[in-house]
Amino acid sequence: MKVKTKIMLFLVSMLMLGIVLTGCGEISILPKEVQIELGEEVPSNVSDYIYIEPHMLEKIQSNVELDVSGIDSMTVGNIVSANEVPCQEENQNDRSYDSFLDFPYEMTYVDEEAYQYIQKIYTNIDWYSEFEAGDVTQYDFYKEKYKELINGQKPFFNPETGTEMYLNDFRSIENKSIDNYYFFDMDKDNAPEICLQSEESISIFKYDIDKEQFWLWKYIEQGHYALNGSLAMRWDNGSGAVFYNLDQKGKEICSVSFMIRNAYNEMIGPRYLVSLPRYAETDKNEYDKNILGQGYYDRGQSIYYFRVTETQYDELIKDYEKAYETAKFSLQNVTYSYGELFGG
Repeated sequence: MKVKTKIMLFLVSMLMLGIVLTGCGEISILPKEVQIELGEEVPSNVSDYIYIEPHMLEKIQSNVELDVSGIDSMTVGNIVSANEVPCQEENQNDRSYDSFLDFPYEMTYVDEEAYQYIQKIYTNIDWYSEFEAGDVTQYDFYKEKYKELINGQKPFFNPETGTEMYLNDFRSIENKSIDNYYFFDMDKDNAPEICLQSEESISIFKYDIDKEQFWLWKYIEQGHYALNGSLAMRWDNGSGAVFYNLDQKGKEICSVSFMIRNAYNEMIGPRYLVSLPRYAETDKNEYDKNILGQGYYDRGQSIYYFRVTETQYDELIKDYEKAYETAKFSLQNVTYSYGELFGG
C-alpha cells in the first residue's frame, strides 16, 4: 500500500517558487509528489521532496533542515517540517559575493550622492553607434570575396585555434539556409565585414585585403546577443542587459551591466541593479571608494552593482534603451538575404 505524505503541502507553503532564504539570494523550486510504502523509512533529504535548480542544490541543502523525526510511515497524513538554518547576516564591511545570484534580498539602496555620481558617468557613455557603411564603391569586390567564404570555397583563419578552417566545418548548418546576413563596416576600417547570426551565436568575418585572407573577427556562442552598431554589441534578455564597446580587433574596451532581479516574481518584487563601467584597461576602473562602499561586488565578473529605485533605474538606462531601439531599426538597412547579397 502506498501512502502519500503531506510533506509536499508544507514545503510549498514555506518555500514557494522564488521565495528567498534570508540573506542567501533566491531559490527556484517545484514540489515533487512523494509516496512511500506503508512502514518504510521516511526520506530525510530535502531534494527528495522538491526539484531544486542544480546550481542551487548545495546552497539549499546546507541551509534547510528537514525534520522527519515527528512522523512514521505507519501514520497517514503527518506533516514533516522544514526549517531554515539562518544564513550569516550580511557583513556591511564585506559586500563581496561569488556571483550576483548570491546577493542578499535586503540590499541597501544607494544614497543621493552615489546616484548622482553614477548618473554623471552614465551620461558620458556613448550608447549610440551607427552601422557604418565604409567605402561603398568597394562593395562589389567584397561581396565576391565573401561569397567564396560563404560557399565554402575559401577558408578563414580562426585566431582562437590558430588554424584555418572552412565555414562548413565551423558551423553545423548549411550557410545558405541562414535567413539573413549583415553587411557593413563593423570595425570602422572603411571596408565591410559580414556577420552571420543565429539563435545560438554571432560570427563576424573580415577580409584582409593585404594578406588575401579571411579572419574570424568576433565569435560569440550564446543567445541574447545582438549588434548595436559599428564596434558596439549588446546582451539583452528583457530583464537585464550588458552593453559593450569594442576595439578594431573585436576585443572588449568597456562594458556596462544593469538588471532587474526578480523581474517576474510578484511575491518577492523587483530589485533594480546597475553597475559602473568596467574597462579592459584596469587603470580606468578607479572609482570613488566611498561610492564603491555602497555597492555589492560580484567576484565572478569583477563588477560592482548598486541598488537604485525604479525611477532612478529608468533614468539611468533611458539612453541605452533609445540606442537599442535605434540599432534595431538601423540593422534592417544592412540586412540581406543570400540572394540579395550574392545573387541567385
